[in-house]
Amino acid sequence: MRGSSLFIAVFGSLLLTACGDGSSPSGGDDRTAAQFEQLADSMADGGDYARAEALRHAAMIVRLTGDPTSVTLTIDGQSRRFVAVAEELEYPNIVCHWPVDSGIVFPDSGGTMPPDTASGRPDSCEPEGSMRIRTLIAWEPERLAEVVRLVAMDGRGFVAPAVPDAMAGTSHQGESWGGGVGTPTDPGMPPQPDDSAVGSPPVNVGPGFMAEYLERDQDFWISVSGSQANTLEQEGGACRLEEVEFDWARYACQSIQVRFEFTMRVQKLVPIPFDPMDPSGGPPMPPAESRDIGLVPTSIAGARLSLLEWLPPPIDPPTPGPMPVPSDSGSSAPGMPGGG
Repeated sequence: MRGSSLFIAVFGSLLLTACGDGSSPSGGDDRTAAQFEQLADSMADGGDYARAEALRHAAMIVRLTGDPTSVTLTIDGQSRRFVAVAEELEYPNIVCHWPVDSGIVFPDSGGTMPPDTASGRPDSCEPEGSMRIRTLIAWEPERLAEVVRLVAMDGRGFVAPAVPDAMAGTSHQGESWGGGVGTPTDPGMPPQPDDSAVGSPPVNVGPGFMAEYLERDQDFWISVSGSQANTLEQEGGACRLEEVEFDWARYACQSIQVRFEFTMRVQKLVPIPFDPMDPSGGPPMPPAESRDIGLVPTSIAGARLSLLEWLPPPIDPPTPGPMPVPSDSGSSAPGMPGGG
């Protein structure tokens, strides 16, 4: 997990630059946004491109919003002061049209390619409809020592597998990091139907969400269970910029207030032990470490991004393969038998 080790080193260097004056962020928090961008650049250098895009997205929302909102998170029962910004993003549903001879119109689903397409590239990819996704970015304000990101459909929902990380963007097909299946002990989790078999996974009702917790010297933690609710409380104000371009699109920006609440369990990501001399064995996995994080209902200032224009890069034509050798040419291509 090269990106995980890199995260610890970079977070340590950011802490040195972040605690120069110890003041709370203000005026759009350009300083904290720059720190998010530094961290994103280092993630990209380590090959973690999707998470790098998510952190750049966080930097953009921090800049657009203005002063962040003071919030109180509970981490394993301890109250902690963080600051936070919220977002409502119009996330396009990208549909790719494949070559005519394939007869396929294929919605984007995390980069999966239809098994019977004749070409490795689509003819075009365009947005067909969209969904409203709300995000929360909270961080420890004095040193940026901890960051919480939550991505959810609007309304109430539970941690669920395969919820796209909209902050990573459509250029990475909204790759998902956190996810699990809600359990009957999750606050607000509806009971299972009477005919559900004992031991069967519970029914996941309503829109899902994913979350990620980043902590100094502890690496990445991802959501495995929990519930959240979000409600739009105020809209119509001005952002620091009226329009912004990112992730192959141009958006209009309005300031908003979103009421968030959540309680969730996050689990630490650890490297998988691997012995190259014994690929089938190796040391046992360490026991999973988890933490419980919560936020009481809190109204948080943020930005609404509404899609104005889709600006995808051009799709390169497929590279032609080697020309076939005529069967009656009497010659041999490298690695092929002769025509005789």
